[in-house]
Amino acid sequence: MTQIEIEHRIKGLELELRILRSAEEEIVRQNDALSKLNHFAIELSNMSYEDNLEELISKKIKELSGAEVSTFSEFDPENHITSVKCIELEPGMLNKVVKLLGKKIQNIHSPISQDMYEEISHDLVGWRKTLHEVSFGAISRPVGASVQALLNIDHFIGLAYMTEGKLYGTSVLGMKKHQPDPPKKILENFVHLAATSLQRKQIEKQLKIKIEELINTNKKLEQYAHANEELEQFAFIASHNLQQPLRTVSNYVQIFEEDYADRFDDKAFTYLKTVKDSVSRMMLLLNSLLDFSRIGRNIKLKKVSCKQLINNTVADLETLITSTQATIKVSAMPEIRVYESEFSQLIQNLIMNAIKFQKPGNKPKIMISSKKINSGWQFSISDNGIGIASKYFEKIFEIFQRLHNDSEYQGSGIGLAFCKKIVQLHKGIIWIESAEDQGTTIHFNIADLEE
Repeated sequence: MTQIEIEHRIKGLELELRILRSAEEEIVRQNDALSKLNHFAIELSNMSYEDNLEELISKKIKELSGAEVSTFSEFDPENHITSVKCIELEPGMLNKVVKLLGKKIQNIHSPISQDMYEEISHDLVGWRKTLHEVSFGAISRPVGASVQALLNIDHFIGLAYMTEGKLYGTSVLGMKKHQPDPPKKILENFVHLAATSLQRKQIEKQLKIKIEELINTNKKLEQYAHANEELEQFAFIASHNLQQPLRTVSNYVQIFEEDYADRFDDKAFTYLKTVKDSVSRMMLLLNSLLDFSRIGRNIKLKKVSCKQLINNTVADLETLITSTQATIKVSAMPEIRVYESEFSQLIQNLIMNAIKFQKPGNKPKIMISSKKINSGWQFSISDNGIGIASKYFEKIFEIFQRLHNDSEYQGSGIGLAFCKKIVQLHKGIIWIESAEDQGTTIHFNIADLEE
């Protein structure tokens, strides 16, 4: 082997050694990056939404990439902008950067157009030459060039933390000249871990808000339930206790009439009749209030045939139906779980209203139908009566609200309030369709109830 051949052989070996050392250094660098990525994943798993996840992301990506500077910006989907939340840079250098920018880092807002959004969604790890490019134009080219020169940065890497098509934030990595870039696969894995954690944080935050809303709602419901219970108790006691004084008044009026009737003139009889009518009406109101307060007490769900229940109700009203020559047609009806006694009272009240509110001499025609809806069943009771103006649609379901006086249509003004409370007991709603002189249809929903 000649001297020249030996020299060539040595140079070849030296090249092979350099390649081996470079490969070994790359393996060590990748192993170090993988180790840091693994530690990052462990830290993420132990974090809650209350921890400063954004600061951790900015810090860890700087360590992982070896970048001179790293930032994290939060994405606002409503306004389509990113806002810088944290930056990893030496404090002394940070002050110089702020002077060049002329504003705090946290005041940098980068608008992201739809085209930009689509671009970064297809390339979550992108290499960009200038700070102007990587900030989506938020930093001008001259200022960006000055910052790059100050930090001795050759290029930038932009990361988009996106998962399931939704962007949560971005990072900017400033890389020095002759500094090897981290492997793209490592960065992609980091982006995936960070994006998933940002998504989880947002979900946990929203979940906490919903839980707090539910807790507050439950507290209000408990307060309303307690207040409602007290009101029902008051109504029960008041209506029950007030009946005795009325009975006393009624008894004395009767005695007065029996003992002194021969001394009365027509005016006295008129006064006496007014007192008796007022007492009778007060008794009716108190009894109605007492019945109203009892709705929902000692109730039990039972599966019933609505057809049979309506037929029984119609049979109970036979005298009224015959005397008014009313006709009632009932379509196909389901078997459902209801509070039987209350549901029967609901049907009875609505049929009686349909018969009552008619023009003189008009023969009531009533149609009762039902249909399946997503959350249960909808029932409708239609009539050919006097109808109701739309401005009274809400008022008629309020307790003791009447649209007519006793000389026109007798009643306590509590019937439809009864109906509303019974429907609410069945987790449903009740409403009306009507027009004056064109009849009325009352609709109500009954939910699918379980024990």
